[in-house]
Amino acid sequence: MEILKALIFTTVVIFAATEMSHAKIEKISVQQVSPSTKAAGFQTYRGQILKAGNLGDSRNRVVNASDVIKKDFIEMKDGEIYYPEEIEYVFQVKGGTKFKAPKEDERAPQDNDSN
Repeated sequence: MEILKALIFTTVVIFAATEMSHAKIEKISVQQVSPSTKAAGFQTYRGQILKAGNLGDSRNRVVNASDVIKKDFIEMKDGEIYYPEEIEYVFQVKGGTKFKAPKEDERAPQDNDSN
């Protein structure tokens, strides 16, 4: 059972890493954040980097930036607390491609297909 859990976890990690490798990360100002902005992290005025995966209530490496900024405070997993006023930049994630199954007319030819 432990081996099965490890295999599933490894598969999920590889898939997530592949998704992130196709994305572009862009540093934008907090004023440019829209409700649909996805963020991989934040930078404070003091230069500290806050990774989205280290946020206390997040299990994802990418979060909705506007949801984080609207909070009263930002708690990290290690217990540190930051305030939204301290955030200067957002590391925006753009262009992550999602895997989609091929449509019927896009599938590879099979041996039993007629000409």
